[in-house]
Amino acid sequence: MLGEQAARGRRPRSRCLKGVGMQSNVARQETESEIPAERAQEAEFFDRWAKDHGRLLEPVEPAVLDRYRRPGVLYPKEYCFRMLGDLHDETILDVGCGEGENAMILARLGARVTGLDVSSGAIDLAKQRALLNRVSDRAKFICAPLTAASLPESFFDVIWIDNLLHHVL
Repeated sequence: MLGEQAARGRRPRSRCLKGVGMQSNVARQETESEIPAERAQEAEFFDRWAKDHGRLLEPVEPAVLDRYRRPGVLYPKEYCFRMLGDLHDETILDVGCGEGENAMILARLGARVTGLDVSSGAIDLAKQRALLNRVSDRAKFICAPLTAASLPESFFDVIWIDNLLHHVL
C-alpha cells in the first residue's frame, strides 16, 4: 500500500488499521439468523428518522469546513480529519454514513467518497445532501450492510467509521 501511494505521488501515511477483516465463518454462522431481523429493525428506524428529518437538509457552511482546518484546539472529530491529511483524490468508504454529513465534509475536502448505510431513507437524504453541496460527482451512496455490499477489493485509501459501533453490538 505504501508503495502504491508513492507511485501515485502521495506521501505514505501511517494507518491505525493495517487491514479490515471479517469475523470467521463459524462465528458468522452462529449469529446469521439474528442479523437480518436486527438489520431490518435498524433500517426501519432510520428510514422513519430520515423521513422526519429530511426537511432539515442544508449545505455545509464554510465555517464548519474552517473548523476542520483550523489550528489550535482539536475536537475529537477534527482530530480525525487532521490525521487524514490532504484528502484530494483519496478514495474513502464511509461505513454507516447515515444521511451523509461526514461524507459531505470529506468530499468538500477533496476526497472521492462512497457512503454505505442500511437505511434507504438515510441514503436518499445523503444523495440529496450531495446535490445540495454540489459534490454528487465525488460522493456516491449505496444502501446495503457492509457484509453484503459489492465493493471493489483494495480500492479504498481510507475506511471511515463514525458513530456506528453502538448500532452493531
